[in-house]
Amino acid sequence: GYVMSTQKLGDKMSLLSGLRAEQTRIDYHGFEYFERAETFDEVSANQDYVSLLPGVHLKYMPTSKSVFRLAYTKTISRPNYRDIVPYTKCDINDLEISFGTPDIKPTLAHNFDLLGEYYMGSTGLISAGIFMKNIRDYEVQIIDVLPWEEVSPYLPTPDEINARTDNTEEQKADYIKRYNKAEGKDFESFMPGNGGNANLYGVEVAFQKKLDFLPGALGNFSVYANFTHNWVDNKDNEYELSGTAEDILNASLAYDSKRFSARISYNYTADFLTSNGQSEQYDVFYDKVSYLDANIDIFITKKLVFFASANNLLNELQ
Repeated sequence: GYVMSTQKLGDKMSLLSGLRAEQTRIDYHGFEYFERAETFDEVSANQDYVSLLPGVHLKYMPTSKSVFRLAYTKTISRPNYRDIVPYTKCDINDLEISFGTPDIKPTLAHNFDLLGEYYMGSTGLISAGIFMKNIRDYEVQIIDVLPWEEVSPYLPTPDEINARTDNTEEQKADYIKRYNKAEGKDFESFMPGNGGNANLYGVEVAFQKKLDFLPGALGNFSVYANFTHNWVDNKDNEYELSGTAEDILNASLAYDSKRFSARISYNYTADFLTSNGQSEQYDVFYDKVSYLDANIDIFITKKLVFFASANNLLNELQ
Protein backbone atom coordinates (compact mmCIF):
# COMPACT_ATOMS: atom_id res chain seq x y z
CA GLY A 1 0.00 0.00 0.00
CA TYR A 2 0.98 3.64 -0.18
CA VAL A 3 0.11 7.13 1.03
CA MET A 4 0.80 10.32 -0.91
CA SER A 5 0.50 14.03 -0.28
CA THR A 6 0.76 17.00 -2.67
CA GLN A 7 1.21 20.49 -1.27
CA LYS A 8 1.60 23.96 -2.79
CA LEU A 9 4.25 25.99 -0.97
CA GLY A 10 3.46 29.37 -2.45
CA ASP A 11 3.14 30.29 -6.12
CA LYS A 12 6.49 28.87 -7.24
CA MET A 13 7.07 25.79 -5.13
CA SER A 14 5.31 22.47 -4.61
CA LEU A 15 6.05 19.36 -2.56
CA LEU A 16 5.10 15.79 -3.41
CA SER A 17 5.78 13.21 -0.70
CA GLY A 18 4.73 9.65 -0.11
CA LEU A 19 5.48 6.31 1.48
CA ARG A 20 5.04 2.90 -0.12
CA ALA A 21 5.08 -0.34 1.86
CA GLU A 22 5.77 -3.64 0.10
CA GLN A 23 5.88 -7.13 1.52
CA THR A 24 7.85 -9.82 -0.28
CA ARG A 25 7.25 -13.46 0.56
CA ILE A 26 8.88 -16.28 -1.40
CA ASP A 27 8.68 -19.98 -0.56
CA TYR A 28 10.22 -22.70 -2.67
CA HIS A 29 10.64 -26.42 -2.17
CA GLY A 30 12.50 -28.99 -4.21
CA PHE A 31 14.88 -31.91 -4.16
CA GLU A 32 18.59 -32.25 -4.80
CA TYR A 33 19.52 -35.51 -6.44
CA PHE A 34 22.97 -36.82 -5.57
CA GLU A 35 23.48 -39.26 -8.38
CA ARG A 36 26.47 -41.07 -6.92
CA ALA A 37 24.62 -41.82 -3.68
CA GLU A 38 21.28 -42.27 -5.47
CA THR A 39 19.55 -40.23 -2.78
CA PHE A 40 17.15 -37.31 -2.76
CA ASP A 41 17.54 -34.52 -0.22
CA GLU A 42 14.67 -32.11 0.26
CA VAL A 43 15.57 -28.47 -0.19
CA SER A 44 13.40 -25.62 1.02
CA ALA A 45 14.00 -21.96 1.69
CA ASN A 46 12.00 -18.80 2.08
CA GLN A 47 12.29 -15.05 2.17
CA ASP A 48 9.81 -12.83 3.97
CA TYR A 49 10.46 -9.13 4.49
CA VAL A 50 8.69 -5.76 4.48
CA SER A 51 10.18 -2.76 2.65
CA LEU A 52 9.29 0.84 3.48
CA LEU A 53 10.04 3.06 0.47
CA PRO A 54 9.64 6.81 1.08
CA GLY A 55 9.86 9.51 -1.57
CA VAL A 56 10.05 13.31 -1.43
CA HIS A 57 9.98 15.56 -4.52
CA LEU A 58 10.40 19.33 -4.29
CA LYS A 59 9.69 21.43 -7.39
CA TYR A 60 10.62 25.11 -7.72
CA MET A 61 9.71 27.34 -10.72
CA PRO A 62 11.35 30.77 -10.41
CA THR A 63 10.13 31.70 -13.92
CA SER A 64 7.79 30.25 -16.51
CA LYS A 65 10.80 28.92 -18.45
CA SER A 66 12.88 27.38 -15.66
CA VAL A 67 12.30 24.50 -13.25
CA PHE A 68 14.43 23.08 -10.45
CA ARG A 69 13.73 19.66 -8.94
CA LEU A 70 15.14 18.15 -5.75
CA ALA A 71 14.23 14.58 -4.89
CA TYR A 72 14.93 11.80 -2.43
CA THR A 73 13.65 8.27 -3.02
CA LYS A 74 14.32 4.85 -1.62
CA THR A 75 14.09 2.00 -4.12
CA ILE A 76 14.38 -1.78 -4.07
CA SER A 77 15.67 -4.25 -6.64
CA ARG A 78 14.85 -7.87 -5.95
CA PRO A 79 17.06 -10.72 -7.18
CA ASN A 80 15.94 -12.75 -10.18
CA TYR A 81 13.92 -15.81 -9.27
CA ARG A 82 16.47 -18.04 -10.96
CA ASP A 83 19.24 -16.62 -8.78
CA ILE A 84 17.53 -17.64 -5.51
CA VAL A 85 16.58 -21.16 -6.59
CA PRO A 86 18.85 -23.74 -4.87
CA TYR A 87 20.04 -25.40 -8.05
CA THR A 88 23.31 -26.75 -9.42
CA LYS A 89 23.92 -27.06 -13.16
CA CYS A 90 27.08 -28.70 -14.46
CA ASP A 91 28.11 -28.47 -18.13
CA ILE A 92 30.71 -31.14 -18.83
CA ASN A 93 31.26 -29.93 -22.40
CA ASP A 94 32.12 -26.31 -21.60
CA LEU A 95 33.68 -27.12 -18.21
CA GLU A 96 31.24 -24.83 -16.39
CA ILE A 97 29.17 -25.20 -13.22
CA SER A 98 26.46 -22.81 -11.97
CA PHE A 99 24.86 -22.48 -8.53
CA GLY A 100 21.80 -20.71 -7.13
CA THR A 101 21.95 -18.64 -3.93
CA PRO A 102 18.77 -18.93 -1.82
CA ASP A 103 19.89 -16.41 0.82
CA ILE A 104 20.74 -13.55 -1.55
CA LYS A 105 19.39 -10.21 -0.30
CA PRO A 106 17.47 -7.55 -2.26
CA THR A 107 19.35 -4.41 -3.25
CA LEU A 108 18.22 -1.19 -1.56
CA ALA A 109 19.19 2.30 -2.72
CA HIS A 110 18.84 5.78 -1.25
CA ASN A 111 18.67 8.17 -4.22
CA PHE A 112 19.31 11.94 -4.17
CA ASP A 113 18.73 13.98 -7.33
CA LEU A 114 19.04 17.68 -8.19
CA LEU A 115 17.95 18.75 -11.68
CA GLY A 116 17.59 22.12 -13.40
CA GLU A 117 15.66 22.67 -16.64
CA TYR A 118 15.38 25.70 -18.92
CA TYR A 119 12.77 25.74 -21.71
CA MET A 120 13.51 27.66 -24.90
CA GLY A 121 10.01 28.29 -26.12
CA SER A 122 8.04 25.20 -27.11
CA THR A 123 10.81 23.58 -29.15
CA GLY A 124 13.91 23.61 -26.96
CA LEU A 125 15.21 22.41 -23.60
CA ILE A 126 18.49 22.58 -21.69
CA SER A 127 18.85 20.53 -18.52
CA ALA A 128 21.62 19.62 -16.09
CA GLY A 129 21.63 17.57 -12.94
CA ILE A 130 23.68 15.79 -10.33
CA PHE A 131 22.78 12.63 -8.45
CA MET A 132 24.01 10.33 -5.72
CA LYS A 133 22.91 6.79 -4.94
CA ASN A 134 23.79 4.94 -1.76
CA ILE A 135 23.44 1.29 -2.81
CA ARG A 136 23.28 -1.47 -0.21
CA ASP A 137 23.73 -5.21 -0.81
CA TYR A 138 24.18 -4.78 -4.56
CA GLU A 139 24.05 -8.02 -6.52
CA VAL A 140 27.10 -9.42 -8.26
CA GLN A 141 27.86 -12.43 -10.43
CA ILE A 142 30.84 -14.20 -8.88
CA ILE A 143 33.15 -16.16 -11.17
CA ASP A 144 35.63 -18.65 -9.75
CA VAL A 145 37.61 -21.72 -10.80
CA LEU A 146 36.86 -25.02 -9.06
CA PRO A 147 39.15 -28.03 -9.21
CA TRP A 148 37.88 -31.36 -10.51
CA GLU A 149 37.68 -32.74 -6.97
CA GLU A 150 34.97 -30.20 -6.06
CA VAL A 151 33.01 -30.66 -9.29
CA SER A 152 33.07 -34.46 -9.67
CA PRO A 153 30.51 -35.12 -6.88
CA TYR A 154 27.90 -33.50 -9.11
CA LEU A 155 28.65 -35.87 -12.02
CA PRO A 156 27.92 -39.60 -12.42
CA THR A 157 30.97 -41.81 -12.98
CA PRO A 158 31.33 -44.03 -16.09
CA ASP A 159 30.53 -47.11 -13.95
CA GLU A 160 27.32 -45.47 -12.72
CA ILE A 161 26.36 -44.58 -16.29
CA ASN A 162 26.99 -48.13 -17.53
CA ALA A 163 24.75 -49.47 -14.77
CA ARG A 164 21.82 -47.35 -15.83
CA THR A 165 19.02 -48.78 -17.97
CA ASP A 166 17.43 -45.54 -19.17
CA ASN A 167 20.20 -44.63 -21.64
CA THR A 168 21.18 -46.15 -24.97
CA GLU A 169 24.64 -47.59 -25.52
CA GLU A 170 25.42 -44.71 -27.84
CA GLN A 171 24.42 -42.16 -25.18
CA LYS A 172 26.53 -43.96 -22.56
CA ALA A 173 29.58 -44.05 -24.83
CA ASP A 174 29.21 -40.37 -25.67
CA TYR A 175 28.96 -39.35 -21.99
CA ILE A 176 31.94 -41.51 -20.96
CA LYS A 177 34.02 -39.97 -23.74
CA ARG A 178 33.18 -36.45 -22.54
CA TYR A 179 33.69 -37.43 -18.88
CA ASN A 180 37.17 -38.81 -19.56
CA LYS A 181 38.04 -35.68 -21.50
CA ALA A 182 36.96 -33.42 -18.61
CA GLU A 183 38.40 -35.53 -15.79
CA GLY A 184 41.09 -33.74 -13.81
CA LYS A 185 40.40 -30.34 -15.37
CA ASP A 186 39.28 -27.15 -13.63
CA PHE A 187 35.72 -25.88 -14.09
CA GLU A 188 34.63 -22.26 -14.26
CA SER A 189 31.91 -21.61 -11.67
CA PHE A 190 29.18 -18.96 -11.66
CA MET A 191 27.21 -17.94 -8.57
CA PRO A 192 25.13 -14.83 -7.79
CA GLY A 193 25.66 -13.08 -4.48
CA ASN A 194 25.73 -9.76 -2.64
CA GLY A 195 28.80 -7.60 -3.12
CA GLY A 196 28.36 -5.08 -0.30
CA ASN A 197 27.61 -1.36 -0.29
CA ALA A 198 28.66 1.38 -2.70
CA ASN A 199 28.06 5.03 -3.53
CA LEU A 200 27.35 6.09 -7.10
CA TYR A 201 27.82 9.75 -8.04
CA GLY A 202 26.94 11.26 -11.37
CA VAL A 203 26.33 14.33 -13.50
CA GLU A 204 24.05 14.54 -16.52
CA VAL A 205 23.40 17.22 -19.14
CA ALA A 206 20.91 17.29 -22.00
CA PHE A 207 20.08 19.58 -24.91
CA GLN A 208 17.12 19.48 -27.28
CA LYS A 209 16.23 22.09 -29.88
CA LYS A 210 14.32 22.41 -33.13
CA LEU A 211 16.37 24.62 -35.47
CA ASP A 212 13.36 26.67 -36.56
CA PHE A 213 15.43 29.87 -36.57
CA LEU A 214 17.16 28.64 -39.76
CA PRO A 215 15.76 29.73 -43.15
CA GLY A 216 13.52 27.58 -45.32
CA ALA A 217 13.69 23.81 -45.14
CA LEU A 218 16.65 23.98 -42.77
CA GLY A 219 14.19 24.98 -40.04
CA ASN A 220 12.81 21.43 -40.08
CA PHE A 221 16.00 20.06 -38.49
CA SER A 222 16.22 19.33 -34.79
CA VAL A 223 19.03 18.11 -32.56
CA TYR A 224 19.12 16.17 -29.33
CA ALA A 225 22.00 15.12 -27.08
CA ASN A 226 22.52 13.90 -23.54
CA PHE A 227 25.63 12.90 -21.62
CA THR A 228 26.08 11.15 -18.27
CA HIS A 229 29.29 10.66 -16.29
CA ASN A 230 29.40 8.29 -13.30
CA TRP A 231 31.82 7.83 -10.41
CA VAL A 232 31.65 4.69 -8.27
CA ASP A 233 32.95 4.44 -4.70
CA ASN A 234 33.07 0.73 -3.87
CA LYS A 235 34.15 1.35 -0.25
CA ASP A 236 36.99 -1.16 -0.57
CA ASN A 237 34.61 -4.09 -1.01
CA GLU A 238 35.94 -7.38 -2.33
CA TYR A 239 33.50 -7.27 -5.25
CA GLU A 240 32.95 -4.10 -7.25
CA LEU A 241 29.60 -2.67 -8.28
CA SER A 242 28.94 -3.96 -11.78
CA GLY A 243 26.79 -2.78 -14.67
CA THR A 244 27.70 0.94 -14.48
CA ALA A 245 29.53 2.60 -17.37
CA GLU A 246 31.63 5.66 -16.63
CA ASP A 247 30.41 7.60 -19.69
CA ILE A 248 27.19 7.39 -21.71
CA LEU A 249 26.45 9.63 -24.70
CA ASN A 250 23.35 9.77 -26.92
CA ALA A 251 22.92 12.19 -29.83
CA SER A 252 20.58 12.48 -32.79
CA LEU A 253 19.87 14.73 -35.75
CA ALA A 254 16.33 14.67 -37.15
CA TYR A 255 14.46 16.20 -40.06
CA ASP A 256 10.66 16.39 -40.05
CA SER A 257 8.29 17.76 -42.68
CA LYS A 258 4.77 16.91 -43.85
CA ARG A 259 5.93 14.38 -46.45
CA PHE A 260 9.31 13.24 -45.15
CA SER A 261 10.96 12.31 -41.87
CA ALA A 262 14.53 11.14 -41.22
CA ARG A 263 16.70 10.56 -38.18
CA ILE A 264 20.28 9.54 -37.52
CA SER A 265 21.26 8.51 -33.99
CA TYR A 266 24.57 7.88 -32.27
CA ASN A 267 25.00 6.02 -28.96
CA TYR A 268 28.20 5.49 -27.01
CA THR A 269 28.71 3.50 -23.80
CA ALA A 270 32.09 3.12 -22.11
CA ASP A 271 33.34 -0.28 -21.01
CA PHE A 272 32.03 -1.57 -17.69
CA LEU A 273 32.30 -4.53 -15.35
CA THR A 274 29.64 -7.24 -15.74
CA SER A 275 30.88 -10.08 -13.49
CA ASN A 276 33.30 -10.27 -10.57
CA GLY A 277 36.00 -12.89 -10.36
CA GLN A 278 37.57 -14.25 -7.19
CA SER A 279 40.67 -12.51 -8.55
CA GLU A 280 41.01 -9.69 -11.08
CA GLN A 281 42.06 -12.06 -13.87
CA TYR A 282 38.55 -13.57 -13.83
CA ASP A 283 36.68 -10.24 -13.95
CA VAL A 284 34.46 -9.92 -17.03
CA PHE A 285 33.98 -6.57 -18.77
CA TYR A 286 31.61 -5.37 -21.46
CA ASP A 287 33.70 -3.49 -23.99
CA LYS A 288 32.95 0.09 -25.02
CA VAL A 289 30.49 0.33 -27.92
CA SER A 290 29.45 2.97 -30.45
CA TYR A 291 26.27 2.52 -32.46
CA LEU A 292 25.08 4.58 -35.42
CA ASP A 293 21.52 4.02 -36.70
CA ALA A 294 19.39 5.76 -39.32
CA ASN A 295 15.78 5.62 -40.48
CA ILE A 296 13.53 7.45 -42.93
CA ASP A 297 9.76 7.69 -43.47
CA ILE A 298 8.16 8.93 -46.69
CA PHE A 299 4.44 9.72 -46.46
CA ILE A 300 3.12 8.92 -49.93
CA THR A 301 -0.55 9.25 -48.98
CA LYS A 302 -2.43 9.45 -45.69
CA LYS A 303 -2.59 5.65 -45.60
CA LEU A 304 0.61 4.69 -47.40
CA VAL A 305 4.03 5.19 -45.87
CA PHE A 306 7.39 3.99 -47.15
CA PHE A 307 10.02 3.47 -44.47
CA ALA A 308 13.55 2.15 -44.27
CA SER A 309 16.02 1.73 -41.46
CA ALA A 310 19.70 0.87 -41.17
CA ASN A 311 21.17 -0.27 -37.85
CA ASN A 312 24.74 -0.58 -36.61
CA LEU A 313 26.26 1.41 -39.48
CA LEU A 314 29.62 1.38 -37.66
CA ASN A 315 29.62 -2.44 -37.77
CA GLU A 316 30.04 -2.67 -34.01
CA LEU A 317 30.26 -6.17 -32.54
CA GLN A 318 26.97 -7.14 -30.89
